[in-house]
Amino acid sequence: MRALAQAPSDPDRLIAGTLTGVFGSRDAGRTWRRISPESNSEIRNLDSLAVDPRQPDVFYAGTFHLPWKTSDGGRNWIPVYTGMIDDSDVMSLLVDRTNPDHVYASACSGIYRSENGAALWQKIQGIPYAARRTHVMAQDPVYPQIVYAGTTEGLWKSGDGGAGWR
Repeated sequence: MRALAQAPSDPDRLIAGTLTGVFGSRDAGRTWRRISPESNSEIRNLDSLAVDPRQPDVFYAGTFHLPWKTSDGGRNWIPVYTGMIDDSDVMSLLVDRTNPDHVYASACSGIYRSENGAALWQKIQGIPYAARRTHVMAQDPVYPQIVYAGTTEGLWKSGDGGAGWR
């Protein structure tokens, strides 16, 4: 297992990303079932997962290649990479808890933000090129406009939702 996420609106819902696909539990981890198509060679080698804070059936999976989204708990998946460089290992995903249409993704090619549920990504500027490998992102629990990025060059903080970093 390489990624694990819990649905904020339903703590019994867990999603696990593995080398072979995505698995889900609806009973706090007592039982698991595959929720990504076994025949899909792209939804494997998962690095990151994120769940919409209001809708537990909407979640995102970051793979070794690109991000994917399901809006129906894993029955159907769509690739969501428009605007993202097409060789991006998606290492971290973050859904804004105050506006779930805002999604962040960190990839080999940098940090991206979507304002429409990952339909279109825009690369965020401000973190130096040397620090572009961002392995983890987090939203401040009290001030949602504050986003943290843990990079290979240190910790970065944005006080304005990713527009500027220090």
